[in-house]
Amino acid sequence: MNKFLTSLIFLCTSLFVSAQIENPAKWSYQLTEGAEGAQIEFKVNIAQGWHLYDLNLPEGGPVSTSFHFESLKGCSLIGDIVSQQKPITYHDAIFDMQLRTYEGKASFIQK
Repeated sequence: MNKFLTSLIFLCTSLFVSAQIENPAKWSYQLTEGAEGAQIEFKVNIAQGWHLYDLNLPEGGPVSTSFHFESLKGCSLIGDIVSQQKPITYHDAIFDMQLRTYEGKASFIQK
C-alpha cells in the first residue's frame, strides 16, 4: 500500500511539473524614421540553453528563422532583412552540415 501511495503521489506531482520554458525567445521591435526612410529593428532575447537559427540556412537542414510582412499601403520593403550580429557557425552531427545560430541576443533590421 505504501508503494502504491508513493507512486500515486509521484504521478500526480509529475503532471503539474514542466521542464520546458514556454517562451524561450522574447521579441521586441522598434520603428525609427529618418531622411532616407524608415527601418524596423527586431530584437530577441534567447533563454540560456536555447538558440535561434540564422536566416537562409541550406536545404535539408532545420527551418531558418524568417520574417513575414503584410502589405501596407504606401510602404515597401527595401532589400532583405539583415542580421546585426555574426551568428555562431558549427557542424551539426544530426543534419551533417554547417549551421548558423544565435545565442543570448540577436537583432535584425528591415528597411
